[in-house]
Amino acid sequence: VNDTVETTTNEIKKVETIQKEVVQNTTAVVTESTTMSVDRMIHDFGEIGDDKPVSTTFTITNTGDKPLILTQAKGSCGCTVPTYPKTPIAPGGTGDIEVSFNPKGKTGAQNKTVTLIANTTPANTVMNVKSVVNKIAQ
Repeated sequence: VNDTVETTTNEIKKVETIQKEVVQNTTAVVTESTTMSVDRMIHDFGEIGDDKPVSTTFTITNTGDKPLILTQAKGSCGCTVPTYPKTPIAPGGTGDIEVSFNPKGKTGAQNKTVTLIANTTPANTVMNVKSVVNKIAQ
């Protein structure tokens, strides 16, 4: 029983050491922090019909001195879909975040968010898209 406990304890220590090394190396290589700006934080589509999707483009700028790496962009629901640059943006460079909103099945005031996750502090940047959806007679 003591051999089993000691072996299990040693294996746990090995796993913990590997996890720390991975986290430390990942932090050093991937998350050198930089800064970014967004051309606007809110886009208002105004009054739209529920019959077709609308889209807009936000422009981000790397305002820091390290490459800007976007690791994820996610909408607050399945009706809000962002696409984002998958390659690093050089210092001073820009990139486009295209956001599509599908109003099908929605009516009234809508306020959706898009969260960007990047090597910035803080890591999350939240932008909003809003509209008033009117039902189109079929």
